[in-house]
Amino acid sequence: ITSSVKYEPLIMRTGAGNSSYVTINSAKKRYGSQTYTFYRDGSKVTIGSDYASIAYGNTALDVNAEKIPYVKKELAKMDKKYQRAYVAIYTAKYKRNWQNGIGMHAGHLATRYYLIRVPDSSFIKQEK
Repeated sequence: ITSSVKYEPLIMRTGAGNSSYVTINSAKKRYGSQTYTFYRDGSKVTIGSDYASIAYGNTALDVNAEKIPYVKKELAKMDKKYQRAYVAIYTAKYKRNWQNGIGMHAGHLATRYYLIRVPDSSFIKQEK
């Protein structure tokens, strides 16, 4: 597997109620899952909680994101650059070699994980 991490700033959503970077939708569905919605570079992104987590406060990682090999020094640098309002997108792809099912998996996406970083929990809007 080859992996990379891309950092992008979050765009604050303003309007009625409070301003927020992330909206959490906890609608009761068949499976107890949440979805996170945020804006980056002019596009709206909605992701399930299985492939994303939100970190706020002094630590750039939360318990769920610990399983992903983020570099803590790099996260600290991005905290300063983007003032703790960014998304770190981890992408892993299968290498292009014969061991990956004679090309069946080669070059395809293995996993993608979003670490959403916000300065404080007050920048998170909850919907039900």
